[in-house]
Amino acid sequence: MRLELKEAQIKKRFDHNAKLARKMLKSEIVKDTEKFVPMQGGYLKNSVTASLRSNDEYIVYNAPYARFLYYGYVMVGKITHRPWARRGETKVKTSKKLRYGKVHPMACSHWFERSKALYKKNWINIARRVYRNGR
Repeated sequence: MRLELKEAQIKKRFDHNAKLARKMLKSEIVKDTEKFVPMQGGYLKNSVTASLRSNDEYIVYNAPYARFLYYGYVMVGKITHRPWARRGETKVKTSKKLRYGKVHPMACSHWFERSKALYKKNWINIARRVYRNGR
């Protein structure tokens, strides 16, 4: 008896499953994290949709103010010392903390870490299931 491995076919299947698992995992992470993302008009929360469509391993909240909301401190321009820095001006963190919760009561800084602490096991199980089964 001779065993013949179709290496290309196997690799293609596992690559496909990995892409599906990544897509499902990113979607689940964004869904679970949404409740912790600061929201006033919804622009920050909605800025992640382009990241969900890409096949890379990153989730990016693409809003001009996302960085200082994530870290929880007011950030100001090095030159102007104002929150709305000039184009190309680097921002630095101040000691003034941001307040969350007026509009969105569960909002916080480091929203991914908060979500990860609650949902990490579920995320791992989803990724495993999709990678193994391809669905």
